[in-house]
Amino acid sequence: MATHWDEISSSATDAISPGLDPMAPYSSTRRVSWPEYTDKQRGARATDRKKVGPRQTAKRRRFGSRDICPHPTREPSPCSAIIYNPSRNASETVMTFTAARVYRPVCYRTGKYIEQRSDMEYRFLGDSGLKVSVVALGGWITYGFVLGGPRDAYILSDADFPNLPRPTDTCSECMKIAFDHGINFFDTAEGYAGGQSEIDMGLAIQKNGWKRSDLVISTKIFWGGKGPNDRGLSRKHIIEGLQASLKRLQLDYVDLVYAHRPDPDTPMEEIVRAFNFVIDRGMAFYWGTSEWSAQQITMAHTVAQRLGLMGPLMEQPQYNMFHRERFEKEYAPLFATFGMGTTVWSPLAGGILTGKYNDGIPPDSRLALADSPMMSRLRAGLASEEGRRKVEKVKMLM
Repeated sequence: MATHWDEISSSATDAISPGLDPMAPYSSTRRVSWPEYTDKQRGARATDRKKVGPRQTAKRRRFGSRDICPHPTREPSPCSAIIYNPSRNASETVMTFTAARVYRPVCYRTGKYIEQRSDMEYRFLGDSGLKVSVVALGGWITYGFVLGGPRDAYILSDADFPNLPRPTDTCSECMKIAFDHGINFFDTAEGYAGGQSEIDMGLAIQKNGWKRSDLVISTKIFWGGKGPNDRGLSRKHIIEGLQASLKRLQLDYVDLVYAHRPDPDTPMEEIVRAFNFVIDRGMAFYWGTSEWSAQQITMAHTVAQRLGLMGPLMEQPQYNMFHRERFEKEYAPLFATFGMGTTVWSPLAGGILTGKYNDGIPPDSRLALADSPMMSRLRAGLASEEGRRKVEKVKMLM
């Protein structure tokens, strides 16, 4: 999903095996080495396939064939997922991953694909029915920081910075270009530029006049202000923080709301109940986490299942060529177990992977144009020893 450094990121809905091309159609021509079973292992229904009497033929006409492979003349939609089942015997397990469920509209009468307005690919977010573009537009730095005037995410009062003019027309143009290219997923947070990112994004949505159903909007709750109850994941701040975000966005609801960071000071049951409360009130449709550990996510699902409530649907971790360990080793099995999706941030490592910083900071880049405590930290990170090592690695690839 939404990136914060690069403003563009991948929206991967599940952990994908390196050996599988998720873009390939899932059809009868895509052969899979399924384990061989005896008739006893297959059960009684398997033996029915061997019978070709009139009664069996009539059943198949009424109810359809029981064959595993689809009819070769009609391919199903590739949104079908290959789900890893951990309860199966390890010796019988062939697929040990969950393939991303790619959405392509199909006419149910003819079985043919419906032409879309763009070449954008859409995927289901986790096990939900929500369809998101594989590329999203995020508003961490650009909105509020650069296009809206220099502000710092940790300075959350108007008294802390001058009221500078904010060219919301540029924000609106950026979002329109993204939307015209098929992007329907836009991400922000209450802590981005002290809330100005949400204001800029809300103004852009109103100016472009899009249908609300055509957009997937997400925000995050954790850093909301300087008061003792303006931060964290208490029930009070989750509810009041989301209400304030909706007011800044000029929206009645967001599609996704994240716990921006874990809160060790708040009981997990309180967090789960609070997010379900805002969902029940129609303020959000799904909730998720960002930079939570696998243990914390598992605890949230355990509490939610015990209470009969909705657990987190998605996690937003950092994931790029420089940060792979946690995602691929810690998160991937977790996503398969709970049917979660993932919306990664900084897939281009803050722009380093594009090569634009190979010869220093370009004069027309955001790091050169804006001057704020946040930009100073980002420039310092790029100039650090680790930042220079990353740049050198990228140079070797180009």
